[in-house]
Amino acid sequence: MNTNRITTIALAAALTAALGAATLAQAQAPSTPATAAAPAAPAAAPHATAANLPAALQGLGLTQVHQRIDRKDGDAIWSARTREGTWLRIETDGAGRLEDIKAGEGQSLSPALLSRLLPPAVAQSNRRAELAQVTELDFDDDGEIELKGRDAQGTHTQLEFGPDGLMTELKRERWETRRWEAPAVQERLQQAGYRDIGWLHLGGKHAEAEATNRFGERVSVRLNDRGQIDRERRLVAVN
Repeated sequence: MNTNRITTIALAAALTAALGAATLAQAQAPSTPATAAAPAAPAAAPHATAANLPAALQGLGLTQVHQRIDRKDGDAIWSARTREGTWLRIETDGAGRLEDIKAGEGQSLSPALLSRLLPPAVAQSNRRAELAQVTELDFDDDGEIELKGRDAQGTHTQLEFGPDGLMTELKRERWETRRWEAPAVQERLQQAGYRDIGWLHLGGKHAEAEATNRFGERVSVRLNDRGQIDRERRLVAVN
């Protein structure tokens, strides 16, 4: 047999053997699992914005707007500051209907705000003169409206108006002696590490305020009659 032919056959056999070994090794090699696609980032949780305020309160230039949701009934509790520097506490129901608006301690709701929020029949009622200062409005879902404040003598007075705009009830009452006054509340909160105290309300035994705690969080805080912080609720800043 020709030597060249023998060499060619031998080379072909070696090449075939090498290819077969490579194919066998590839078949036997453990397969590398495909890299799983990274899970999609969860959608950002919806958050309230100033646009969620009742329509009557939009366009007023409110600043420092914060919100929290009441876990019991789903109502939204808002706090904000007007251009004039009045602190407001606003409550809306789950559908965004305005239920209550209250001015901070020692402050009152401005005439411009009242005229914007009250139905014309109530805004123009001569019984409004019973109140020298309006500090709070309550809007019931049956159409009744309550105005709260003080009369010319400083007595706490409440007027109730029906859906037709006619006054249905007047109440005057002298509140019990308060445990706290505003300067003492502010001092006590500052001692407890709170700052930037905003909306403030004094009750008979308790005082409520909105402030920034020592962790830099905006919160609603309550002071009991012993000077202890017995409740703190975090507020969410609104864009």
